[in-house]
Amino acid sequence: MSFVGAEPAPAGLSLSHCRSQHFAVVPDGARERMTQATAEKLAARMLASSGLRAIWDSYVAASAAHGLGRADVAEAIIAVAEAAEREWMQRAVP
Repeated sequence: MSFVGAEPAPAGLSLSHCRSQHFAVVPDGARERMTQATAEKLAARMLASSGLRAIWDSYVAASAAHGLGRADVAEAIIAVAEAAEREWMQRAVP
């Protein structure tokens, strides 16, 4: 299973918390590689709904995914977090 953009779900702890905000689980066969454009779209949605917290939550989700042996999922989530950081910094610069 892997994470893709989704609507928020009720928050929990552990990995369920990670996917509760902006990620949902799909079967491995349905997964496609995260593109930069997709990461940027997800990042913009996450920042619009959660602000700066979205960046932190993304890194927490990536850490949890890596801890569960899902380096591919962690990589995709980090791509979103980095896109969100870039977007946040662009907004902060006048």
